[in-house]
Amino acid sequence: MPRSERLARADWTFWLPCLFSALAVVATVASIINSHWIESVVSASPDGGSGESEWGISVLVGAVAVASLAVTHWRWRALRPATP
Repeated sequence: MPRSERLARADWTFWLPCLFSALAVVATVASIINSHWIESVVSASPDGGSGESEWGISVLVGAVAVASLAVTHWRWRALRPATP
Protein backbone atom coordinates (compact mmCIF):
# COMPACT_ATOMS: atom_id res chain seq x y z
CA MET A 1 0.00 0.00 0.00
CA PRO A 2 1.44 3.40 -0.94
CA ARG A 3 2.32 5.84 1.82
CA SER A 4 -0.38 8.31 0.72
CA GLU A 5 -3.10 5.67 1.17
CA ARG A 6 -1.78 4.77 4.62
CA LEU A 7 -1.77 8.44 5.62
CA ALA A 8 -5.33 8.81 4.34
CA ARG A 9 -6.41 5.88 6.53
CA ALA A 10 -4.68 7.26 9.63
CA ASP A 11 -7.01 8.45 12.38
CA TRP A 12 -6.53 10.14 15.76
CA THR A 13 -4.90 6.99 17.22
CA PHE A 14 -1.98 7.68 14.89
CA TRP A 15 -1.91 11.48 14.84
CA LEU A 16 -2.29 12.14 18.59
CA PRO A 17 0.85 10.20 19.64
CA CYS A 18 2.64 11.74 16.68
CA LEU A 19 1.72 15.21 17.97
CA PHE A 20 2.85 14.34 21.52
CA SER A 21 6.19 13.19 20.15
CA ALA A 22 6.68 16.44 18.26
CA LEU A 23 5.80 18.53 21.33
CA ALA A 24 8.21 16.48 23.44
CA VAL A 25 11.02 17.14 21.00
CA VAL A 26 10.29 20.88 21.14
CA ALA A 27 10.36 20.88 24.97
CA THR A 28 13.61 18.93 25.05
CA VAL A 29 15.28 21.22 22.52
CA ALA A 30 14.03 24.23 24.52
CA SER A 31 15.77 22.82 27.62
CA ILE A 32 19.00 22.27 25.70
CA ILE A 33 18.99 25.77 24.24
CA ASN A 34 17.77 27.61 27.35
CA SER A 35 17.69 25.70 30.63
CA HIS A 36 15.47 28.42 32.19
CA TRP A 37 12.62 28.31 29.69
CA ILE A 38 9.90 27.90 32.34
CA GLU A 39 10.89 31.22 33.87
CA SER A 40 10.63 32.78 30.39
CA VAL A 41 7.23 31.25 29.65
CA VAL A 42 5.34 31.63 32.95
CA SER A 43 7.31 34.41 34.67
CA ALA A 44 7.88 32.23 37.75
CA SER A 45 10.86 30.40 39.16
CA PRO A 46 9.66 27.11 40.67
CA ASP A 47 13.22 25.86 41.25
CA GLY A 48 14.86 29.09 42.35
CA GLY A 49 16.64 29.53 39.01
CA SER A 50 18.63 26.28 39.09
CA GLY A 51 17.01 24.75 35.99
CA GLU A 52 16.14 21.47 37.75
CA SER A 53 12.41 21.81 37.05
CA GLU A 54 13.02 22.30 33.35
CA TRP A 55 15.24 19.23 33.12
CA GLY A 56 12.78 17.18 35.15
CA ILE A 57 9.95 18.20 32.86
CA SER A 58 12.11 17.42 29.83
CA VAL A 59 12.90 13.93 31.15
CA LEU A 60 9.21 13.29 31.81
CA VAL A 61 8.22 14.65 28.40
CA GLY A 62 11.02 12.62 26.81
CA ALA A 63 9.56 9.45 28.34
CA VAL A 64 6.17 10.42 26.94
CA ALA A 65 7.86 10.97 23.56
CA VAL A 66 9.38 7.49 23.56
CA ALA A 67 6.05 5.92 24.48
CA SER A 68 4.26 8.04 21.88
CA LEU A 69 6.75 7.06 19.20
CA ALA A 70 6.23 3.40 20.06
CA VAL A 71 2.45 3.79 19.75
CA THR A 72 2.83 5.76 16.52
CA HIS A 73 5.05 3.04 15.06
CA TRP A 74 2.61 0.35 16.17
CA ARG A 75 -0.33 2.24 14.62
CA TRP A 76 1.62 2.88 11.39
CA ARG A 77 2.28 -0.85 11.07
CA ALA A 78 -1.38 -1.57 11.81
CA LEU A 79 -2.41 0.61 8.85
CA ARG A 80 -0.81 -1.87 6.46
CA PRO A 81 -3.21 -4.31 4.89
CA ALA A 82 -3.03 -7.89 6.06
CA THR A 83 -0.95 -10.06 3.77
CA PRO A 84 -2.51 -13.34 2.71
